[in-house]
Amino acid sequence: QCGSSQQAATFAAQAIISGSQDIVIACGVESMSRLPLGTSAIGRDVLGPRLRERYPDGLVHQGISAELIAAQWNLSRAQLDDFAALSHARAAAAAASALFDDEIVPVTVTDATGSPVVHRTDETVRP
Repeated sequence: QCGSSQQAATFAAQAIISGSQDIVIACGVESMSRLPLGTSAIGRDVLGPRLRERYPDGLVHQGISAELIAAQWNLSRAQLDDFAALSHARAAAAAASALFDDEIVPVTVTDATGSPVVHRTDETVRP
């Protein structure tokens, strides 16, 4: 999943903690199916000299980052899988009990045929 929601929540928390805001609405949306994939940077250094200087060994993708964090905190794959499964089970139970109904704003979009489709649920929960 994209990190835009996570970053929005972090910014919102920072605003509240710093006292600059009392109430914050944070969200993130991604629709990769609407993006043409490709790059115009072929053959160029897409990171640039400043990032290369700061991170001389290069950057790692999220999968490797997760492995590094798990190793740092001595978390096993089984522990993390159990936690993830429990988290999704709790989210599914909360959704089934309508506990998220006031948390999710319905969004109406148009499908490929031009028909309106209303999204009312978090589609990433895997019970």
